[in-house]
Amino acid sequence: MKDFIRTLTYILFLTSILYGCKPAQKKASGISKEKKSFVMPEIPATIVEDSGKNIYLAENFWSNFQFTDSLHSVNEAGSYFDSYINLLHQISPEDANSAVNNLMNMAGKHSVHMYRMFLDLADKSLYNPNSQICDDELYRPFLENALHYKKLDFATRERLSYRYKINSRNRIGHQATDFKFVTIEGKTNSLYKLHSQYVLIYFNNPGCHECKVMCNQLKTSVQVAKLVDMGVLKILSLYPDDEIAEWKKNSNEIPHNWINAHDKFGKIKQNDIYDLKAIPTIYLLDSKKRVLLKDASFDMLAKYLDNICNRL
Repeated sequence: MKDFIRTLTYILFLTSILYGCKPAQKKASGISKEKKSFVMPEIPATIVEDSGKNIYLAENFWSNFQFTDSLHSVNEAGSYFDSYINLLHQISPEDANSAVNNLMNMAGKHSVHMYRMFLDLADKSLYNPNSQICDDELYRPFLENALHYKKLDFATRERLSYRYKINSRNRIGHQATDFKFVTIEGKTNSLYKLHSQYVLIYFNNPGCHECKVMCNQLKTSVQVAKLVDMGVLKILSLYPDDEIAEWKKNSNEIPHNWINAHDKFGKIKQNDIYDLKAIPTIYLLDSKKRVLLKDASFDMLAKYLDNICNRL
């Protein structure tokens, strides 16, 4: 934890030096115009615990930021936003929510443009499935704040309201939504009828390159093989679309000890039961079908399964 704070402070310090070393720009009148650089808030000496330091930094991260509609401010915000998100990961969800609300309220008081800029940064970092730090739970307080910000136009509010509805489903720590499926053998079953200590839902498409990569990673994983062989883990490979002939043609790619199925009833996508903004998508559930991992990368899954193996 101390290393994280020191590293973050050091990076911002170096960036501050780089900004400060640039020659002052001159207007036509010959008067120099100096741009203020991002400065980290100074942690009070009375805060000695690492957890308290992280909370203070998150809550006050943007306190010295120049909330202006200039290109300099836009670029500067983009440069530091991911560091801010990484800091939010170091604190509790409640403290992270408070820090996000503090940021968005400051931005909203300045202008709608500034508010939308930070909202767009959150979209790119936390909502975009291709982002390395995509995180539904950290994206949630941005959505909640935006739904109470009255200056956004109607279309934007409707779009964010829909995202919030999807975001609220199948959250980590909550019970996953049940659904029916039909296996490659033609048998009808449902998620809740799968009895196992852990269930892995692997949403995929047969023609998807990333799905093939993920499938190969799962098939060659020592942890996955061990847990499946022990009966501790069941894998449900689920095709959520309707090109059944293509799905059947590629059925031999799915191991025999996985459940190979498709959403014959079309409910998952039709009713947005699960957030499938990207394929493949992985959910890991416990025996009570509570979500442990949501839209997880293979590395995240492997680390989690490794911990399970070590406990057995």
